[in-house]
Amino acid sequence: WMNLFARSSGGILSDLGNKMQGMRGRLMAQSFCLAVEGVLMIIFSRQGKISGAIPALVAFSYFVQATEGATFGIVPYICPEGLGGVCAVV
Repeated sequence: WMNLFARSSGGILSDLGNKMQGMRGRLMAQSFCLAVEGVLMIIFSRQGKISGAIPALVAFSYFVQATEGATFGIVPYICPEGLGGVCAVV
């Protein structure tokens, strides 16, 4: 279930970025998700107990999926003629 929620929230964030700043907003949304992902991976790697590691890993997983959702917002701009092929790779 988290996959559906997290991917759609990344897509919504990408759409909001597009509404405010166009393609630059979409790229900023994806960059934000990637940066949070990296910070959460560092936090996860420094956990000494499972009680801290599991919430950090769940939060990291959420942003991984949100980044994937934001990526799908960028895909149509890569190669409009080959949209199907680009979607298959992503």
